[in-house]
Amino acid sequence: MVLMKLDFFKKYWKELLIVILIFFLGLAVRAYMMRYELWFEFDTYWHAKITSIFIQTGVIPVKDPLAYYQLGQALVGFPSYGLYYLSTLIYKIGTLGAVYNKELWMWFVKFLPAFYGALISVAMYFLGRIIGGKKLGALLGFFTAVSSAFVYRTMTGQYEEDCLGFLWMILGFIFLIAGNQVK
Repeated sequence: MVLMKLDFFKKYWKELLIVILIFFLGLAVRAYMMRYELWFEFDTYWHAKITSIFIQTGVIPVKDPLAYYQLGQALVGFPSYGLYYLSTLIYKIGTLGAVYNKELWMWFVKFLPAFYGALISVAMYFLGRIIGGKKLGALLGFFTAVSSAFVYRTMTGQYEEDCLGFLWMILGFIFLIAGNQVK
């Protein structure tokens, strides 16, 4: 069993190195914004509040009493594409199931978009690899990691549904293309 694992790493060590480099490049470009103390844009505050309610209660609220105070409440809806669920899971794993801590959650809100953006860059590597091989995959992963428009939507402190929604789209493309190649 151990020999099989060693053979796997001997065979794929270059590709594994490329994937790790793409991940850390994407994370570093986005995490550069962690030097600022605050978050970006108003949606970040709203999504952070809804996710913190979900972390504390285990239920995503149907109505938000703090939004549109003139009307008394606003419907929350579910445009998050799993943002609340995955962020809560990462928070629980990262804190080893500790009790909710607002200051720690604020740090997670700054970090998670950068983490999701780096994951999307890795997913783009695999999409390019399926389409045109390892070289195209490395190019797509690199350009996704450093593309300024994409970095802006997934930079640290930009905690919105966009920072995770692209991942589902890329994974869908991977499964679509891989499924068509099998036939």
